[in-house]
Amino acid sequence: MRAIILYERAVAVERTWYIGRYIEAFKRCGVKAQLVCTDELPEYLSSETPDICVVRVIDPSLSRSLEERGIRVANSSVVSQIANDKLAAYEFVGSKTPVPFPGVYSSIDSIEFPVVAKKRDGHGGTEVFFIESSGELEKMIPPEERDSYVYQKPCSCPGRDVRVYVVGSRVVAAMERRNTSMADMDVPYGERFKSNYCLGGTATRYDIEADEVMSRYVGQILDVLPMDHAGIDFIFDNDEPVFNEIEDVVGSRMLYTHTDIDIVDLYVKHLVFGSN
Repeated sequence: MRAIILYERAVAVERTWYIGRYIEAFKRCGVKAQLVCTDELPEYLSSETPDICVVRVIDPSLSRSLEERGIRVANSSVVSQIANDKLAAYEFVGSKTPVPFPGVYSSIDSIEFPVVAKKRDGHGGTEVFFIESSGELEKMIPPEERDSYVYQKPCSCPGRDVRVYVVGSRVVAAMERRNTSMADMDVPYGERFKSNYCLGGTATRYDIEADEVMSRYVGQILDVLPMDHAGIDFIFDNDEPVFNEIEDVVGSRMLYTHTDIDIVDLYVKHLVFGSN
């Protein structure tokens, strides 16, 4: 068997340690793996057809084209398509779990302020804004871009969320992230509602087994959208978990920093042996 780990070249330069873990994990499973960057993929595919492609780029159409070649693509193009469009994700899982009151833009009069505006295809906490009035919306988001956002009612517990890591549609671990200013009421809501670890938040292990409600929601999501490896994020409103988004190309920095879980090893074993 052969496997490739697919990255954008600029990102791969910053992920050498992580890519190395993939290559070593595949080697332990008897599979030869290598990094392939997207700019060299056409040339590579002209002479090689890998058995497995670990996709670390966000491009559902590219994933679909690889699947059409008979390559085992992880995550699948279906997961990539849904997870990387927040509105599609809300509509897909909304019948299974509570979602954060998503709305789309038709006019300024259609928005009930304050709102959290999130770019439908945004990632990593960027292009997410807390907007308190129509005047702020007009200043922050150009008219031609407003329909590319979803608009959510602010939750009652800003700056706190939980990421549930899944491999092979099985929960591996969960991490709670908190904005260090979340409890400081003197800090404006707009400065404390983001909890992203990469933006400076804190992270601790979360006992998802003790959270029956969240565990049930995760199971219901995985029943309709099986995933090879992803993060399912929840925010909290009145202390109740509410589905927030699915992270397709999910990072693992929190797990490697705060736990002894080698999630890449679990992921690779799932892809090679069909178990984790």
